[in-house]
Amino acid sequence: MEAQLKHPEELSAQELSLWRSLTHQAEYASPFFHPAYTQSIAKFRNQVEVAVLTEGSQPIGFLPFERHAGKVGRPLGIKLADFQGCISREPIHFEQSGFLKRLNLSQIHFDHLVHAGPLNESILSQSDSPYMDLSHGYQEYLTARRESGNRSLSQVLRKERKMEREVGPITFQWQDMDEHAMHSLFEWKSAQRKATNTADILEFEWVRNFLTYLQQTEQSGMNGALSTLRIHDHVVAVHFGIFTENCLHYWFPTYDYEFHKYSPGLILLLRMAERCAELGISRLDLGKGEDSYKESLASGAISVAEASYDRSSTRKFIRRSLLHAKQWVKQSRFKSALQKPKKLIRQWQNQSTMGAS
Repeated sequence: MEAQLKHPEELSAQELSLWRSLTHQAEYASPFFHPAYTQSIAKFRNQVEVAVLTEGSQPIGFLPFERHAGKVGRPLGIKLADFQGCISREPIHFEQSGFLKRLNLSQIHFDHLVHAGPLNESILSQSDSPYMDLSHGYQEYLTARRESGNRSLSQVLRKERKMEREVGPITFQWQDMDEHAMHSLFEWKSAQRKATNTADILEFEWVRNFLTYLQQTEQSGMNGALSTLRIHDHVVAVHFGIFTENCLHYWFPTYDYEFHKYSPGLILLLRMAERCAELGISRLDLGKGEDSYKESLASGAISVAEASYDRSSTRKFIRRSLLHAKQWVKQSRFKSALQKPKKLIRQWQNQSTMGAS
């Protein structure tokens, strides 16, 4: 197998056609695997490249990535991509002899890698990324969750009725083009990140510009949707995600905290799921995370991995040692004392990778 490195805009019509056809497979249904996502983010990130994988001069797969510090590969948009990896007919093994060398990389890192295989020295950890199965329709989805013993959906639906009684009639929009709605998302999401002391990727102007571009630009095969829940024309919940004909990714949800007792974010999510089923979108990806609502709503899960492939055995050893140290700190009595330096390190990492454009 050989690899040819290209800018996304240099891909031929044949290559793009093959790439799009590969995304019709269930394992590549996520919008993050669609070539339109790669081409869109390349308008805001100078580091984006695509490795066109070939056999006998014929393309067989594609690996979109960002190049940092010369020979370090990272996922598209760093923390933006919730699914990562090669889009190919057959699984691609990053550890096969000479693979990284053909990409002119010394190392490549992932934190949401699909088809990673069993844990080894390169695959550091694995997690579940839950999804809602809407392939048989929204009502069938609700029935399946209720039959599983889940009561959360009934609680959300009761809160929806209560909010309409106590506050006013609810209006749902699948695609809301009101600029104020997007501004509300940016403002509320950043406030939420600050309150929870977690990284806010919306602090980077290019991220906000990229999301706005996805919302305003109609593309073939992959688009953005800004969905809202309103009462008396007041936005009480908003979500921005991306979707293909088969899959919606739940990406940036937030809500007006004044209405938190009604769970407006979850009401909006269920309205979106209902609309997805009407559009023929069969899967709603919720993204990796241990949030209780994801466990309640999930029909199943896709395994994603944190992985680092490196041509240097020394760096592999150091990375594995750091991982063990990190796990030890999480369980030790020094955890709280180390939170501040950990936060500073995370901020520096974000600035050096997310901030680069």
